[in-house]
Amino acid sequence: MSQFFAASGQGRLAEDAEAIMQHPDYKLMMSVLRDTNYGPWIEELLKNPPADASELSFEWE
Repeated sequence: MSQFFAASGQGRLAEDAEAIMQHPDYKLMMSVLRDTNYGPWIEELLKNPPADASELSFEWE
């Protein structure tokens, strides 16, 4: 999680997303966070990182 938040805070999520998802602990993190708001949010941001690091948007259902 710290790698995700660091990349997000530095505006590097698009560049670091693949490395974060390949991290050995990523699957464990997702399984722990699956039933929370954080799990789906993090997963969606990593699969579809914002094109402009200065903006963050997501679909609200």
